[in-house]
Amino acid sequence: MEYTNTMTNTISRRTLAKGAAWSVPVVAVAAAAPTASASPADCITSGTLQSSASVPPSTSPNYTCVQTDIDGNPTGTPLGNWRVQILVSTCTAVHAGSTLKQAPQITANVITATAAANVLRGFGATQVTGGSSTAKYSVTGQVVGSPASRTGNLSIGAFPVPATGGISTTATGSGALETATTAGSINIAATSFTVVLNWTGEDPDTGDPNSGTNYVSCTPAVCTSASACTPTTSVPLTPAITVQ
Repeated sequence: MEYTNTMTNTISRRTLAKGAAWSVPVVAVAAAAPTASASPADCITSGTLQSSASVPPSTSPNYTCVQTDIDGNPTGTPLGNWRVQILVSTCTAVHAGSTLKQAPQITANVITATAAANVLRGFGATQVTGGSSTAKYSVTGQVVGSPASRTGNLSIGAFPVPATGGISTTATGSGALETATTAGSINIAATSFTVVLNWTGEDPDTGDPNSGTNYVSCTPAVCTSASACTPTTSVPLTPAITVQ
């Protein structure tokens, strides 16, 4: 398997022969950055938008991920199908004509494929030290510029790499601001996301300190099981935001 130059040179020659590592998205994880939070004067009601069946987290994945180089080009290393749970604290009803002044707060919980976690463990990684995610999402309905594609940014916190199973992590961030138009609804849907992930550990061959930076690209999928997935265009968030 061919390696990209995304890894730091602290990795040993034998470690490099094991396969390319993945990076946990947390886009985002995370992926959607809805746009309808407002000041108290504009917000009629508040609540949570979420991806389908996200509470409690479903065992069925909703994203398919691959490793990329620093420029976003796939390296040929599949990273499996991952579950991304998207929760957005925001207004669920707003006034027509109002310019929203307060960004929605996004939480993205990610469970990776076990196979992807095994690749990272092969490098001796024990800790993800942080990273970032660029998440794309669509906005349609009663909002200026509709239909539109937006981009949100999430931050990845530090979390351990477990000895077995998939890796679970959380990313948080804020969405963009929008202006509601006439009465109706605003629909938000997560699309693709990319991730830059930093990790540390010990070289499994030498015991020396080891570190790396990895890049991942994830796209929405409809999955009937952990391995049976069909590509799709987006992951809708519900409910729609009402414009009154």
